[in-house]
Amino acid sequence: MDIVIKIAIIASVILIGYNISQIISAYASVCDKVDEFKNLIAENESSASSIRHSNFGLSFLISVGLVLLTFFSGLVWWITLIVACKAAVTLYCSDAMVVRILREGKISRNFFLLSKIDSVFNVIFGLAVSIILVM
Repeated sequence: MDIVIKIAIIASVILIGYNISQIISAYASVCDKVDEFKNLIAENESSASSIRHSNFGLSFLISVGLVLLTFFSGLVWWITLIVACKAAVTLYCSDAMVVRILREGKISRNFFLLSKIDSVFNVIFGLAVSIILVM
């Protein structure tokens, strides 16, 4: 098995685990994490734009890395395209969550449910890519 395929499988499994933890997290614990995040921002005197840029940059690098891994693993182009589109949706949701936290200081229940749905689809896509790579 090629090394790129092995790395892609490992990355998919790590992202699956992270997204499962996002799915099982309760609204109250997420609200507590939002409060901790706001306190951390206040302690570091970070600007809203620098927080958004760093979140977007890190999320973008992870997304591009995953898309490149699927591409160089030898998957057909349309699977790579689907992974890229799903990564773009997740990137948008991540940025929207940071914007809401910075502007409103909290996360709404509707947006919390949207993030859970996004995590469910991330798990499905991660499992599908892992299974395809193993076959």
